[in-house]
Amino acid sequence: MPVTVTEVSEGISVEPNQVYVIPPNAMMSISGQTLHLSPREESRGMHMSVDHFMRALAEQKGNRAIGVILSGSGTDGTLGMSEIQAHGGVTFAPDEASAKYDGMPRSAVVAGYVDYVLSPKGIAKELARIARHPYVARDPLPHAIEAVPTGSAGLSSIFQILRRTTGVDFTHYRQTTISRRIHRRMVVHKIDRIEDYAKFVQGHPAEVKALYQDMLINVTSFFRSPRLFDALKSTVFPAIQKSLSRERGIRVWTPLPLGRWQIQ
Repeated sequence: MPVTVTEVSEGISVEPNQVYVIPPNAMMSISGQTLHLSPREESRGMHMSVDHFMRALAEQKGNRAIGVILSGSGTDGTLGMSEIQAHGGVTFAPDEASAKYDGMPRSAVVAGYVDYVLSPKGIAKELARIARHPYVARDPLPHAIEAVPTGSAGLSSIFQILRRTTGVDFTHYRQTTISRRIHRRMVVHKIDRIEDYAKFVQGHPAEVKALYQDMLINVTSFFRSPRLFDALKSTVFPAIQKSLSRERGIRVWTPLPLGRWQIQ
C-alpha cells in the first residue's frame, strides 16, 4: 500500500497510511486527530521537539500511543519515550546495526525506556501485531481486555509475587494504574489473559522486576524543574524525617489536574 509523505500545516487531520513531517523551526503537538504547530521558542539549550510531541501523544492517546526512535543524534526523545511508557504505551528502537545515527535511540535504550530493540523489519512486524491486540485495537475484539477485576485470582497472584519479591504491596494502589501497567506488560509479551500473565510472572523473575519498575513509572514533568526538586531534597524531606521514628512510614500526596488528589 503506498504511503504519502506530507509536511504538517496547522490543523491538519491525521489519516491512516500517511507520514507527517514537522516543518523547520516549529514545535508540534496533537489533540484528538489534529496536529498543531507552534513557533519554536528561543533557548540556550537544545530544542527537544521529539520529547514535546511524544508527551502530547502520550497524554492524548494513553495506552494506544506507540513511540519509535529510528535515528538521530543527542538525547531528544528519551523523556518522550518515558512518558509513553508511563501512560501505558509501547516503545521501540532499532538495533545497533540499523541506525545510521544511534545517539537518540541509544539514549532511550540506556535509560530503560525502550520495550523492543529490533531491526526495522522486526519493528514493522511487531507494530502490525500490536495494532491487532485487544489492548490497543480501534475496534476491540469480543474478548478485549478491560479493567483487571479486583478480586481475580490472576491479579491476586501477581500482587503476592510482587510483595514477596520487592516488599511492596500494590493491593491498594490505584486500580486504573495497575490495569494500565499490567496490560502494557501483557502486550510486550504477547499475552491476552491475566491468568496466563500471572503464570508467566511466576516463571520469569526478570519479569517481576520489569513489572515492578513499570508500576512505579510516573509522569516526569515535575522533576524537569531542578529548583523544585532541590528544595524537596534539601528542605522538605529532611524536615519530615526529623519528626519521624524509623518505624513510621511517609505518605506523599501528589496533586492531579482539576483539583483531584492521588495517594502514592
